[in-house]
Amino acid sequence: MTIPQRRSVAEICTAQVLEQDRTVAALGIELSAVEDGGAVMTMTVRADMLNSQGNCHGGMIFTLADAAFAFACISCNLAGVGAAAAIDYLRPAAEREVLTATAQVRHRGTSASLVDVVVTNHKGKQIAILHGRSHNFGRAFLDSTALAQATVDHDPAVPGSRAAGESDRSESA
Repeated sequence: MTIPQRRSVAEICTAQVLEQDRTVAALGIELSAVEDGGAVMTMTVRADMLNSQGNCHGGMIFTLADAAFAFACISCNLAGVGAAAAIDYLRPAAEREVLTATAQVRHRGTSASLVDVVVTNHKGKQIAILHGRSHNFGRAFLDSTALAQATVDHDPAVPGSRAAGESDRSESA
C-alpha cells in the first residue's frame, strides 16, 4: 500500500509562485528547500551573468537573494509584497560557482515581515547578506479551498490527480 505524501502549506504556496515566476526560471534559480518561514534557493553563475570585471553581477546576486526573500515570506501563506531590501556584498562570485541563498523570516506580523537572507558560494563562504521587509496584506495568500484543492491535485493516491512537479499548463506549439 502506498501512503500518499501530503505537501506542506509552504510547499503548496511556493509551488504556486514558482510555476509563474519567469525571472526565476530564466536565471535558472531553483528552490532547494522550503518550510514555514524559510526558503533555500540556488543559482549557478553563467557567463551571461558576469559584469565588466568578470564577476557575477550584483544584480544577479540581488535577484537570487530577493527570490529567496519572497519565497520565505510566501511560505507562511501570508499575502504581501516586498517593501524594502538592503544588500551588503561581501566578496565576488565567479562563473560556474553555485550560489545558495538561505532566507529566514525573523519577524512575521500582520502588516510587515522582516527577513534575513545569506548568500553563500559552493565553499560555504558568504557572498552577500540581504535584509528585507515585506508589506503584508493581512490575509492568506491561498484560502483554505485553494489549499485543499492543491493537496488533492497532487495526491498520487487520488485517481486523476497530478503528481508533484507536474504542471497543468498545456504546451503550445
